[in-house]
Amino acid sequence: MRLVALSIFGLLACGTEPATHVEDLPGARNEAYRAASAHYGVDQDWLVAIGFQQGRFESAQQTDTSDTMDTSSDALTADTPVDEPDDSTPDLTSDPLDEAAALPSWGLMYLTDVQIDRAATLTGHSPDLLRGDVTANIDGAAAILAEDAHAMGSLRAATTAFLGVEDDAATLALDELDTAIATGFDVTTTNAERLALDGTGANIIADPISPDEETADADRTAAGHTPPYQWIASPNFSTREGYPIRYVVIHDIEGTMAGAIAVFKSSANQTSAHYIVRSHDGHIVKMVLERNNAWHAGHAWFNRHSIGIEHEGFAHRRAGGGYYTDTLYGASAALTCAIVHRYNIPVDRKHIFGHENVPSNLSSHTLCSDARGIAGLCGGVSHHSDPGKYWDWKKYMKLVSSCVARI
Repeated sequence: MRLVALSIFGLLACGTEPATHVEDLPGARNEAYRAASAHYGVDQDWLVAIGFQQGRFESAQQTDTSDTMDTSSDALTADTPVDEPDDSTPDLTSDPLDEAAALPSWGLMYLTDVQIDRAATLTGHSPDLLRGDVTANIDGAAAILAEDAHAMGSLRAATTAFLGVEDDAATLALDELDTAIATGFDVTTTNAERLALDGTGANIIADPISPDEETADADRTAAGHTPPYQWIASPNFSTREGYPIRYVVIHDIEGTMAGAIAVFKSSANQTSAHYIVRSHDGHIVKMVLERNNAWHAGHAWFNRHSIGIEHEGFAHRRAGGGYYTDTLYGASAALTCAIVHRYNIPVDRKHIFGHENVPSNLSSHTLCSDARGIAGLCGGVSHHSDPGKYWDWKKYMKLVSSCVARI
């Protein structure tokens, strides 16, 4: 979403607006945001919105340990062969083995190691404190933003540099921050601290819808037709070598849409997916044409036979860290509905499954059970475990099935 005519510094300059729309609440996070904003002169709404966007105010290292597991009829409870009589194996060396390893990030503001070192210089905090202490981590982020805003002449430019995004990804990241400030949010963290921002009520408009050559009419929204999406091309793809599309593979990003776009647009990363779905509004970005082979599963045979859909969120946090929303499920299910209708794919867990279910043995065509996948025993060659045990397969498959039934 894009905010109409909003300047972050304009919020401070307008006499009818309060200095901040962040509620004055107790807790270490709230106190740290207030102190850092005051010390470095970084707009508090903006600073808090970055924390909300990065990980809903949970540390980059946060994982939930509930034993909750989907045991419904839509769970994949056993390893399941999916071979068909005409199967053959593609050249296993023709795809990158898997995506490049993600850079480690730290704390509520998801500081990289490079940013940790820079923040240590700016603040005097030790790197260990910046990684592990809430107050130091937020203070370090504010210090970086303040210095870059001064050097670049704009807090918005400093923010895209801070997030490591450019071009389309930068636009989407800034739009997301503008939307968070316009609509507000109210979040309670895993340790029961509440952070809330009262929305400014500013008008917002939708992010652009831009069809590609595969979908001439991107406004078709009836069941079975592709939902509207934004086309942002990734260079990371290859030919399917004639292999038919039989499966839909569900992923989570371990982060946000803007971050995924930045990764998928870089040829150095050797990874991509066909689609990405955003949490708060269901906005869809397409990055690889369906007829092409995206590098998403860490397994050449499954890549050749599948469409990969990424989702904002974190596999090992309840409700995906707050990103597995009804809106996200609905938008993704509508997309999957269109795909299964287009390619005559059965609506069951043998054909719609997670990255966690993809075998790690490149010669195997047997899906792993959800339990083995979540335990990190499968998930392609790099043993990914997304979308994880908090992905609601029962809800998702019901949404897809209901959509298909209406066609």
